[in-house]
Amino acid sequence: MFQPGLQPVMVFPGQGAQRPGMGDSLREHKTYRKHLALADEILGFRLSELMTGGPAETLTRTDIAQPALLALETGLYTLWREQGGVQPAAVAGHSLGEYSALVVAGVLNFSDALHLVKLRAQLMQAACEQVQGGMAAVLKPGISPDDLVALCQQLAEPSAPVVLANDNSPQQLVISGEIQALEAVCEVIKSQKLGRPVKLKVAGAFHSPLMQSAQAELAAAIKKLKLQEPQIPVVMNVSGKVPDSVPELSTLLTQQIISPVRWRDSVSRLEQFGRLFLELGPSTLTPLIRQCLSDHQSEIDARNVLEWDELETVVKALR
Repeated sequence: MFQPGLQPVMVFPGQGAQRPGMGDSLREHKTYRKHLALADEILGFRLSELMTGGPAETLTRTDIAQPALLALETGLYTLWREQGGVQPAAVAGHSLGEYSALVVAGVLNFSDALHLVKLRAQLMQAACEQVQGGMAAVLKPGISPDDLVALCQQLAEPSAPVVLANDNSPQQLVISGEIQALEAVCEVIKSQKLGRPVKLKVAGAFHSPLMQSAQAELAAAIKKLKLQEPQIPVVMNVSGKVPDSVPELSTLLTQQIISPVRWRDSVSRLEQFGRLFLELGPSTLTPLIRQCLSDHQSEIDARNVLEWDELETVVKALR
């Protein structure tokens, strides 16, 4: 699949992908070290040390994991370009990863994105503390996304909602909501053999109405920023499409925190830009992309780039 001059499609993973030591081999390069030092300065604490040494439970915290992944993914892309890596044909990110995609596309600079992600993480954590919520993956679902939405509406009350949070692939849907209602929905899914529910280790009900309190303040912060015209097409989570204008992009970014991530639709749209998918960051999206495009997987190449040897190999192959 590697062809000289071929423009890949680039994707960026979200919260949950983080782990201590991720990207440590990149630290041999001054550009990446300077990037992490800037993140430390902007945040006012030694994020770079937590990325290397953890501990894992600290790195998993929403207010640490989100800035860490943004710093890693955008730093990795900076190195990619410095080493002669080609500009991607299109970009997208999963949830938090959408902010990395917007930096790569030139919509946000790294400093603004990091400030925004820091606020996003703080607001999400505060919302999690207001209502006890959670998320669960439904693996090998024997139910369509629309039918799963209907089931959640049938079993949950408006005051304790459960919603579809991620349509990740034909093999993985994710639901999110108030913890007791979520457990009740998972029990029905299990008893009716509609899939295998697996509770996720997250702080709360992300991509659900329970994040409403976080959305208002985040929307105000996004509105204050001057978003730039994308230099690369960006496929957005909320729509699974490329927005027609910067105002539409801003609206979709504002809605993202309470809306489902339409990853399956996003992958379908991204495929129209190219058949080589590169995931920059710890691998979580590569298997989902393969599942989404399983009908013609022989025509698709999806792979992960995280450490220096992987970056060097792919850059050289595409020159």
